[in-house]
Amino acid sequence: TLRSTAAALADKISILSRHNDELQCEVTLQRGIVERQLKEDRTREATLRGEAALHQSARRQVEQQLKEEQSRPKIYPPYAPKPSLDEDRDQQDQRLLQILRDSNGKVLETAPNSFARKFEL
Repeated sequence: TLRSTAAALADKISILSRHNDELQCEVTLQRGIVERQLKEDRTREATLRGEAALHQSARRQVEQQLKEEQSRPKIYPPYAPKPSLDEDRDQQDQRLLQILRDSNGKVLETAPNSFARKFEL
């Protein structure tokens, strides 16, 4: 009976040892998964911080450009009304070109021997 008890205990020890090894493997694998997730989270967080800093820098730059633009005086060609908010840039440019052509035509008609006529502006 002592031998059978010793054999039974040896079997239990063997089973528990294998079970312990399996648990250690599982813990090691789970630890690796968690560490990789933490590393990915840190990388993602650093990327987001970098993107936020870049966005903030770009925003400051745009705000500075807007501030500079707003501080500059607006220059419009002679006789030109202020551009309408509905017009796009091409329409504004076309309208301003037409006004300039009309103005130059008036100059040519009223002063045929002028500097403008000599160089056919």
